[in-house]
Amino acid sequence: LGQQGYSVARPTTYLLRPADQISVNVFREPDLSIELVKVGVEGNVSLPMIGSIPAAGMTAAQFEEDVTRRLAALGLKSPMVSVNI
Repeated sequence: LGQQGYSVARPTTYLLRPADQISVNVFREPDLSIELVKVGVEGNVSLPMIGSIPAAGMTAAQFEEDVTRRLAALGLKSPMVSVNI
């Protein structure tokens, strides 16, 4: 196979990793939104009300779901979260 024995295709989903900078927006909740936060070396992100939670190894969509679930568990009614890398 030679040089054709490996794939040059990029992965279709990007996984968060330490040192990535993300923004987390909670619709109609500016106090819970954060413009730029860095994924720490341990793979965690610190968010208002939630604290430090794991992010590394997740897609942006998986992290959105996790943050949404955590905010709902804290009593926020129908939170809408968006994460941008």
